[in-house]
Amino acid sequence: MKSYRNELQELLGIGLSDTKSTESVQIKERKDKPEVVERSRPVRLLTKKTFNLEDRNVDEDIAIIGVSGKYPQAKDVAEYWANLRSGKDCINEIPKDRWDYTPYYDEDKSKKGKVYSKWGGFIDGMKQFDPLFFNISPKEAELMDPQERLFLTSVYELLEDAGYTPEELRKNSSILGNVGVYVGVMYSEYQLYGAEQQSKGRPLALSSSASSIANRISYYFNLHGPSIALDTMCSSSLTAIHLACESIKNGGCNVAIAGGVNLSLHPNKYFLLSQGKFVSSNGRCESFGEGGDGYVPGEGVGSVMLKKLSQAIADGDQIYGVIKGTDVNHGGKTNGYTVPNPTSQSEVIGRVLEKTGINPRTISYVEAHGTGTSLGDPIEITGLTQAFRKYTDDRQFCAIGSAKSNIGHCESAAGIAGLTKVLMQMKHGEIAPSLHSQTLNPYIDFESTPFEVPQEVREWKRPILEIDGVSKEYPRRAGLSSFGAGGANAHVIIEEYQPFEETEVVWSNNQTPYMIILSAKNNEQLKEKARSLKDAIRSNKYTERDLPSIAYTLQIGREAMDYRLGMVVPNLDQLVDNLEVFLKGDTDIDDFYVGTTKGSNEGISILANDEDMTQIIDLWVNKGKYAKLLQFWVRGFHVDWEILYQNDKPARISLPTYPFAKEEYWIPNHEETRSSSNHKNGTVHPLVHANTSDILGQRFSSQFTGSETFFKPGIEEKEHILMNEAHIEMARIASTLYIHNEHSNLVLKDVCWNDPVTIDELSKKINIVLYEQDNEEIEWEIYSEKDMDGEEYIVCSEGTVMTRESAESEKMEWNVIKEQYPISLYAQVVEEINSNLEVNSLIDNMWTTEKRDAGGSLQLLIRLNHSIPTLDEGYQHPVVIDPSLLKSCIQAIQVYRGKEWHDAKLLSMSEAEFIADSEVPRWGVIHVQQKGHDEPNMLEVDVTFYDDLGNTVSVLKGLRYGNTN
Repeated sequence: MKSYRNELQELLGIGLSDTKSTESVQIKERKDKPEVVERSRPVRLLTKKTFNLEDRNVDEDIAIIGVSGKYPQAKDVAEYWANLRSGKDCINEIPKDRWDYTPYYDEDKSKKGKVYSKWGGFIDGMKQFDPLFFNISPKEAELMDPQERLFLTSVYELLEDAGYTPEELRKNSSILGNVGVYVGVMYSEYQLYGAEQQSKGRPLALSSSASSIANRISYYFNLHGPSIALDTMCSSSLTAIHLACESIKNGGCNVAIAGGVNLSLHPNKYFLLSQGKFVSSNGRCESFGEGGDGYVPGEGVGSVMLKKLSQAIADGDQIYGVIKGTDVNHGGKTNGYTVPNPTSQSEVIGRVLEKTGINPRTISYVEAHGTGTSLGDPIEITGLTQAFRKYTDDRQFCAIGSAKSNIGHCESAAGIAGLTKVLMQMKHGEIAPSLHSQTLNPYIDFESTPFEVPQEVREWKRPILEIDGVSKEYPRRAGLSSFGAGGANAHVIIEEYQPFEETEVVWSNNQTPYMIILSAKNNEQLKEKARSLKDAIRSNKYTERDLPSIAYTLQIGREAMDYRLGMVVPNLDQLVDNLEVFLKGDTDIDDFYVGTTKGSNEGISILANDEDMTQIIDLWVNKGKYAKLLQFWVRGFHVDWEILYQNDKPARISLPTYPFAKEEYWIPNHEETRSSSNHKNGTVHPLVHANTSDILGQRFSSQFTGSETFFKPGIEEKEHILMNEAHIEMARIASTLYIHNEHSNLVLKDVCWNDPVTIDELSKKINIVLYEQDNEEIEWEIYSEKDMDGEEYIVCSEGTVMTRESAESEKMEWNVIKEQYPISLYAQVVEEINSNLEVNSLIDNMWTTEKRDAGGSLQLLIRLNHSIPTLDEGYQHPVVIDPSLLKSCIQAIQVYRGKEWHDAKLLSMSEAEFIADSEVPRWGVIHVQQKGHDEPNMLEVDVTFYDDLGNTVSVLKGLRYGNTN
């Protein structure tokens, strides 16, 4: 920086000295600039009214009526604000679930082919999604860009935060489905994994279309306004908000959803940023601090719902803030493509001030772009100062900060992250500290500017200014800037919403007590909704005055789903007490009702179609028979809740949003193979390496090392035992190769295990032989070299095989089958995985039925995650039943039944049918029958595996396990 002092001074238009200057920035005056306030006068005085911008007529303001988002170490905007307020640094090293950075990382910036940053701000649960909620198949979810999935979830939470259902957006007379969607997105890296798989000879195409992020929203919610994804690099989401506001003002849409999404999915981004020397070398975004040499990439997804202010007031919407004005421009040609233009930045800010009629002296906070570079931050301060100096020479009256110092640079989501920070500051009346700026950038003379950097959380006081001798308190106002690396600039001015008068709504029908309703897709999520509402009330987020709004928002601002509860309560305390009792499993509560729309509700359907029911409902409402109404509603009866509010209505209120399922979806078969690499390059199969048949008969042989995942340690040193579960796949592929009938189902029958198959350093070969029988069945036997005595051998496992004509099996509907298994065992699965038991991580989630069958039998539904070992990579034939899949089944039983089944041993199997041309298994239905008094240590298990679309992959019957404990 010192070597370019003169050039920098000329560019920024400021003097650079080793000591801070007390002189103001010298900027050419504009002709109509008002008289400058003398510095000796009080700072709170404004200029003369000869240039009173406040009196100008302005365009219709835009209200922000809903906010949602996820940011590093924050699952929602409440946690985001808590992190900002406490000054938390949310940057950490690249987590292992993204990629292993160690092969790429070198702190030497000059090292070619390496990256010099290993830090970032990362969203927790990036892979998590609830596809069935959105009517998306799990297989399609795998192929979707996680950015699309996250934004879809975020927008649903946005609607709930605003107190609207998708149906309300379509039927509300002021909206009528004319809702625009505008989303900023910059990177599309998910598809790079598909390209990697293709280079390995595995055809896989992944979706990373930016337009699909916006279009998916319009499609799912059935919205008919503009649907646009845009990329202006780091200013993308703020530009999206600008376009949304313009569309509302011009009549292009009545309501708009605007925001951005940004994820770091692939090391490609870090290579790109390291090549251009854009990324920070120390893992910190030092916004306005000394020594910053780049930014830290951050992740974020967020959105806001926008509506004309006048309409939002009329509709009783909650209003987080008011967008007074927006604008965008470009820096044109500068000294370099990524070099910002302070004059253009100043111009876009000045245009917003002109359009809004706001004097910048009334702006008390600026959320800056603030990437934390030694050159970029001074240029930004110069542009801001130029814009403010046209109206005031007052100094350091405006706080300036950047969320990037906490969460990193969210790139295409930076604008929505900044806007959300501003709105949270307005809501709580506080300004959060800006991190890593204790020592300020020496190339910024803050004492000569309108700005100062807050170092700790403080009250955001409304400015009191004097105009022509009249003192006036101004609302909290903030400027927000986002500047794209290629020169695309955006600026927004936001103002806190101050109602004309604070009035407590009184209903003419005097509706007390209040009807509280909750619903969800399943019973577990219903409990989670109850828990989150209880916790929110317990945290003192709501007061007794909010109870009417809570009831109203839950009635009209939430979709009615299959599993429901309703209650009548007089106050918040009773509401919390009821929820606590319900969460303990008790529903014997006064005026408390639980039900489901599933099952036999024929009577409800008949009544719903009875034209006289409308009059009956009106009668119940007029007589305050709310219990009757709730009894019908929890069983599926549709209630138009608006009939309760014929005159005045409560305002909508922000409430906890839906608890989506947290199932992980990622690239299919993306992990590297775990089997020994010396078995590849044309080998038949991981468990059957070569056809070694001779005149004595049909035989397949394999050479193993014992390090393969389907071996376990033996009793003797350097001895390894082939897992019994691996015998099934070995027999299947050997039989398939021998019979050579790809269009029929293969059936293994009467399988039994006699002795373990072992290998050691001297004997590493395992064989399987096949013999044709007179009944057209084929017998097979498995043995190892260690089991041979001359030409004789000990049969370790054996069975028969036959083919069966492939018949179209019934396709499972997952929404239906999951209703049969309503009890989630996810918590137990996580606990077992984290314990010392060797629980296989293939189990992603597990559910069971509400009651055990007669005789103590057990039924489980398991969801397999996407880390199934890719044993088949590089081989001629794929693995169909990975040994770890069956191990997962017994471990699933172990989770539910207890540790005594931890070492259960597979002894025999009645039958296993493998469906021709099937896909990878992703679900399993397990039926377990424990034997009676004669065999107390025996379990008999049936397992059916399904693919993502509900097609049967394989059916295994009569798996008999013995408890070796």
